Amino acid sequence: MAGNVLNPARESDSLDRLRQLAESAARSFTFYRRLYEGINLQGIRSSIELPSINRQGVVTDGSLLHEVWLERPPFYFETSGSTGDAFPVLPDLGRDRVEAFGDFIDSWMKLRNDQIRVAMVALPMEMNPMGLKYVLGLRHLGISVIPAGVRNFLAPPSKVVDLLMRREVQLIVGRPLEIIRYAEAIEDEGGNPAGLSVRKIFVTGEILSRRKWQRISELYGDAEVYSTYGLTELDGGLVSCPEGKFHIPKNSLGMYVELIDDESRTVVGPSSQGEIVLTNLNPQPMPLIRYKTGDLAVLHEECSCHLGTPSLEILGRVLDRADVGGKCVLPIQIEEAVLGDRRVSAEFIANVWQDNLHVFVEQRSSERVARAEVESQIFEHAGVHAKVTVCERGHLADKLGIAKEKGGRFRFVDTQEEFASLPKVNFVDRSLTT
Repeated sequence: MAGNVLNPARESDSLDRLRQLAESAARSFTFYRRLYEGINLQGIRSSIELPSINRQGVVTDGSLLHEVWLERPPFYFETSGSTGDAFPVLPDLGRDRVEAFGDFIDSWMKLRNDQIRVAMVALPMEMNPMGLKYVLGLRHLGISVIPAGVRNFLAPPSKVVDLLMRREVQLIVGRPLEIIRYAEAIEDEGGNPAGLSVRKIFVTGEILSRRKWQRISELYGDAEVYSTYGLTELDGGLVSCPEGKFHIPKNSLGMYVELIDDESRTVVGPSSQGEIVLTNLNPQPMPLIRYKTGDLAVLHEECSCHLGTPSLEILGRVLDRADVGGKCVLPIQIEEAVLGDRRVSAEFIANVWQDNLHVFVEQRSSERVARAEVESQIFEHAGVHAKVTVCERGHLADKLGIAKEKGGRFRFVDTQEEFASLPKVNFVDRSLTT
């Protein structure tokens, strides 16, 4: 099995670039010079011969971050992802890179061809490059952009919903959390999100189950849904197909993708589960070589989509695996079960305590949801017994649909009280009720 699991046909060229990147990094940075000590980089025949790295190791060592900062990169942001630890992001927001990014999403999503003229970017803009990257890329294509931001005083959820309803937005770029809840907030106000002008939706920042993918499309009148997979600090990633799986972009040599079995330190084969390891082969201010993402996936050698290339089915984070009744479970399995019921809202909370699973779901409509039905769906999809609590609207999200906790993860708790508790009222609740 080739190292570059999603682009085995280009393995030789990609490995040459990986080798060159490692040699350059060893010359330029103390971190890599120490990491590769005793390794003949020119003699590398397989990617597995290079040690992998992770965020914690880079932060603990500190030398790479320090030496990169001394070079004064043109842009500096920080991301915490789901770890809570600040980590530098050094994106290329120069004109050439922005225009190339705009041209790429145009060719992939057919924005000009389908005459997309108005877009809303509902992504963070402060201390995170993602929102700015899309704003600039879309502007290069001549598309009018509404930079909505996320949950700040200049663009509160009420304003974003109002703009969606008034400004004939055809493309929304955002996280699933907000995109779904904006639609449900419109429903709460007596509107119909399916009747908006939205034709395409780009979601990022969260791993989606197939049913959440479908829910997003249906809420907005069967809009086309696109997504990418990658880490912000890598400034690159994979693209989705209509099947909800992820591929290397066509003709790309930019991303080296591996699926690794940690115990044996080998690249896993088709239909096997492993941790995703990525390397952006393009020049970067801070190269991250064989960077362990902490995410699990399954490799599919064939995909029924039009791309016809190998793909990854993303399963979730390694740290989110839970042992429930002797069975390993991931949050995406619970999401797949819960969102099968149209009466259930998009947000749920799953507590894991002493080998037990307790799932809080929220009513979406006046039609009552039966607890036993949801429990049956969870057992069918995940093979585990869960205790389900059905909450009224507003218990898991505020009245304009902003979740009180980040979805798609298990809450691992230590006490009976914490296990049974709901999240406290959040800041957005208080600001909207005064």
